[in-house]
Amino acid sequence: MVQAGQISKSQGRLVVIGNFDGVHRGHQSVIHEAGAQAAESQLILTVLTFDPHPAAVIRGQAPALITPLERKLALLKGLPESPDIEVLRFSRELAALSPRDFVQQVLVERLRTSSIFVGENFRFGRDRAGDLDDLRLLGQELCFSAQAIPLKKESEKTLSSSRVRALLAEGCVTEAGEILGRPHLWGGRVVAGDGRGRAIGFPTANLEEGDAQLPAEGVYAIDAFVGEKRVPVLPEGDRLPGLVHIGPRPTVERPNSVEVHLFDREELSTNLYGQHLLLGFRGKVRNVERFDGVEKLKQQISRDIEVGREILRKKENF
Repeated sequence: MVQAGQISKSQGRLVVIGNFDGVHRGHQSVIHEAGAQAAESQLILTVLTFDPHPAAVIRGQAPALITPLERKLALLKGLPESPDIEVLRFSRELAALSPRDFVQQVLVERLRTSSIFVGENFRFGRDRAGDLDDLRLLGQELCFSAQAIPLKKESEKTLSSSRVRALLAEGCVTEAGEILGRPHLWGGRVVAGDGRGRAIGFPTANLEEGDAQLPAEGVYAIDAFVGEKRVPVLPEGDRLPGLVHIGPRPTVERPNSVEVHLFDREELSTNLYGQHLLLGFRGKVRNVERFDGVEKLKQQISRDIEVGREILRKKENF
């Protein structure tokens, strides 16, 4: 699947290869540097990414996605460099190609590559046998250059997708957002709940399986965006501030759920069945707790709303 405009058949490409899950600030920095070199060399800046995640084919299990494919493509297209995007279907057949065949068939014949940017630990070909040295040797033979670009670091910590996943798993959504350069986004369809929130004066919209990695159990301040037919790929339409509760509801002895309460829009919270919400996680309010009765729970939710409003006041909008 190719996402690209009309190009000259004779013009070469500068190709940046990677999974780019999250399209975080480290990725953005690499693409920015590649874009500058592409412009100087009059090459077409091209991002080569994969679907599904190679680990799903090679190991049978992939990490939870920070960004599903459609959102990843939208984020890449929205970068100032406006790269062409090539999505390579990752299959067992592709994984079985030798390093030489991968370079010959994909990079040379398909993409007409003149220059390649990869990560320092880039591996390619059957059994991940090819490395950067192999890529450079093949480049000398097949007339392209290859260079490794180290991921950006801050405070001696690499800006990486694995670090974002780890932070989300710990509920550190603010820190994850700092690496991403935007709030983490997660979307799901609204389904019928048990009405407990409405019964205690805080109506909620209950969401089913989402489209990306869900942060750890807890209560978070969020911005929500409504999509009638599907989860919005990126924030669009009215911004609806609120809270989301992820995890069990021990006070009322109910199992795990994802429940959204929209500030000052109580009637909307209970009128979204069948629609989709995209949530932007702005900050954590608290952990999941058990309270001594419903009245204590109601008092805590009121405090949560005030904390959530304050978090959202301090954060910039999308």
